[in-house]
Amino acid sequence: MNKRFRQSFMSFADSCLAGESVHFYEEVHELGKIPVDDPVRRIYMARHIIDKYITAGATMEVNISHRSRQAILTTSNLAQPNLFNDALNELIQLMKMNLANDYWSSTYFMKFKEEASMRSHELQQMTSLGTLPLPG
Repeated sequence: MNKRFRQSFMSFADSCLAGESVHFYEEVHELGKIPVDDPVRRIYMARHIIDKYITAGATMEVNISHRSRQAILTTSNLAQPNLFNDALNELIQLMKMNLANDYWSSTYFMKFKEEASMRSHELQQMTSLGTLPLPG
């Protein structure tokens, strides 16, 4: 998913007091970037995610099934790549049902669409002139 879109959707979810699911998605996405052959970093990040989102009473506790929560809390391998897959799938379904439709008609989406259109227009202008801005 596009980073700007995720940020826009996260801001919208936060405004609806439902941001924990999107934040959880984002952190699990970041965990996925840590190489499997780096178990120390993966375990550290997994513990952070568990403490923040999975443990009952956590500051941003996510709404997942008891089965998924217990599977995560009782695992013997915090470095496994699919540790949060079931919880993530449940939350994606909840977000699709509860947040997505409202997002498409929100000012957050309108602003995202407007900014994306402006970026696209600027890029078209630069490429038609044969120039692209160079970094630095």
